[in-house]
Amino acid sequence: MQSKADPSIILLDGVLVQTAVASAATMGAPKLSGHDLLRHQMFWEASHVAKGRGWSDLRPEGNAIDLGLGRDIKTWYWGLDAPEPFEVEGVKVNRVAYLSVVVDDVVLTLTAPLRAEDDPDRAARVMSRAIRSLRRSDSPIDTYALQDAALAGKLDPAFCARVGPS
Repeated sequence: MQSKADPSIILLDGVLVQTAVASAATMGAPKLSGHDLLRHQMFWEASHVAKGRGWSDLRPEGNAIDLGLGRDIKTWYWGLDAPEPFEVEGVKVNRVAYLSVVVDDVVLTLTAPLRAEDDPDRAARVMSRAIRSLRRSDSPIDTYALQDAALAGKLDPAFCARVGPS
């Protein structure tokens, strides 16, 4: 299920997940790659979130994880605790779990806002399955045409990843 307010937010197996993409150049680190870029992205994103919410000194923590995606695709699982609860899609949350993957110089991040009672391990499993379903294309994909097809309910099954239940 996709958010009506923000199409980057979806409900995936009962876990609210938001997607974002940033290039190394956008993050001010054009020469970094792999786990070094992912570590930089963790601090860059935490700073971006803090600035956007008027918070200071967020302390993200995370580690590299292996999802079996191949030697050239690195992943990083991390999170942060908010200094105060904030609202996402009408729900008060106080923690955020992130799963970031880097391909070449681009980082794709899945974000799961969590309430105090939510299980971060469950969010990690759902996000990990979603990331493992990604495939690297040998040729460019017209993402706008793909989005139009998805919205029209006419996706080519070759583009559809199968993600099992939690």
